Formats: sequence, C-alpha cells, structure tokens
Amino acid sequence: VSQIGKIKQFAEGSSIIFEGDLGNTIYFLIEGEVNVVKYNEFGKEIVLATLKALNFFGEISLFNESSRTATIISHTKCKVVEVKKEV
Repeated sequence: VSQIGKIKQFAEGSSIIFEGDLGNTIYFLIEGEVNVVKYNEFGKEIVLATLKALNFFGEISLFNESSRTATIISHTKCKVVEVKKEV
C-alpha cells in the first residue's frame, strides 16, 4: 500500500478528515489509533468507534463521491498511508 500512496504522521489529537468535506482519498492506518467522531447539536464530541492499525477510513466518500460522514481524530500518535483517487 505504501508504494501507491503517501505516508503521513499525525500527533495525538490531530484532525485527519472532517465531516462534511468532500473526499477523494482513503487512509490505511499502519500505526496508532484514531477515533471516528460526530458532534451533537450542542457541539459535544461523540466517539462512534476507535480504529487500530490495519484498519482503513475515508472509503465512504471516496466510493460514493459524497462528503465525509464523520470526523477522524488521532487518538494516539499515528501513521497512515493516504491513497488518492485517480481522476
């Protein structure tokens, strides 16, 4: 996977993708953990899931050509491979 994408590192607490943004990338988590979050009407963060190494995220908007359905925030220091969709 790292041969077809770009390796990126994120510090703990970094936002990687934002709900509502258009997405043309998928991310493969190779080290660390990320939280999949949504915000309620009061702005409170709700953690839907925690993903660990060997998981991926960003696929929904990539394949559906729609906006991001959740925000991804690094729960720990993490390393991902970002793969962009060829247009």
